[in-house]
Amino acid sequence: MPNGIPLDTDMGGVNVTVNAATGQVLDFYNYARVPGDLPSPQGILGPDRIRDIFTKGISLQLSYLVPGGLNLASAPTARLVYSVPVRFAGAVIDAQTGELQDRQGNDLLLGSGPPADVTGSWAVDSIEAVLQKNFMSVDAQGLFRPQKPVTRGEAVEMLLKAVNGYPLVSSPAPGPADFADVPAGSTWYGAVQQAFQLGWLAEADQFHPNDPVTRQDFAVLVIRALKYDAVGRMAPRIALSYRDAALVNPVEANYVALAAGLGIFGGGGDFRPLDPLTRAEAATVLVRMPSSR
Repeated sequence: MPNGIPLDTDMGGVNVTVNAATGQVLDFYNYARVPGDLPSPQGILGPDRIRDIFTKGISLQLSYLVPGGLNLASAPTARLVYSVPVRFAGAVIDAQTGELQDRQGNDLLLGSGPPADVTGSWAVDSIEAVLQKNFMSVDAQGLFRPQKPVTRGEAVEMLLKAVNGYPLVSSPAPGPADFADVPAGSTWYGAVQQAFQLGWLAEADQFHPNDPVTRQDFAVLVIRALKYDAVGRMAPRIALSYRDAALVNPVEANYVALAAGLGIFGGGGDFRPLDPLTRAEAATVLVRMPSSR
C-alpha cells in the first residue's frame, strides 16, 4: 500500500485466455494503471473533522482513488478520498476539501431518506433498494428522475452491477472495440465490452448506447444475464399472457415470457414491449432479479 494507504482504482482487472476446445489456460495476468505521482497525505482533513462536517458515527476509509472511464492513452491521476456509505453510488469524501463527490470528482448533495422526487412513488421501495445496493444512483441534484428513460449503455451497466457486483471492469485490456460507436475511452466502453464478452449482446456494427432501451430489449438482457439464453433462443414458443403479446418481437418472445414467469416483470395486462424502460421500472426489475436479492 503506497504511504500505508489502500489504492482504490477502477483502472485494472484480470485477463485470462482459455483454449475453447481443451479448457487449458493459455495466458493469465492482472493489470492496474497506477499514477506515478500520488498526492501526499500531509495536510488532509482527519476522520474526526469529516464526521463533524457530515454526521457522527460514520465509518470512513482513507484510500487513493484512481477513477475509470478515462481514455486509455492518457495518464491516470489519483486523489486521496474517504469512502462513505451513503446512498450515492460510489460516493467519496475528498480528503483535502471535505466535499462529497462521485468517483469522477463531481460534487454531490448529501441527504437522508428517499430522493425528493420519488416520495409517494409506486416504486419508492425498489428505488431505495437499488440506491442502497449501488445498482443505480441519483444525479448531482440528489434526484432519481423515475420517469426518465434508461439508455442502452445505462441498462448494461446497471445489470452488470446487479449480477456481477460493483466495481465493473471499467477499463478492460486495450483492444479493438466490439461496436464502432463505443470506442475505447468512451463512457460506456468498459461496460459494453464486458457485457459483450459475457454473451449478453449480439454482434452488430453499432450498439447505440445513448438510445433508450425498450422494455422487451431489457427483458432479453436480463434473461441473458441470468444465463437462461438457451431457453430464450429455443424454437418452441412459451405462451405470453399479455394483452398486447402480438406486439412482442417473436425472436424476443421467449425472453419476455421467462422474465414474466420468474416474476421479474409483471405477468398481466399490457407489456408495452416497444416503450422505453423508465428508471422506476428498471429499479423494480433489478430488485426482483434472483441474483440481486
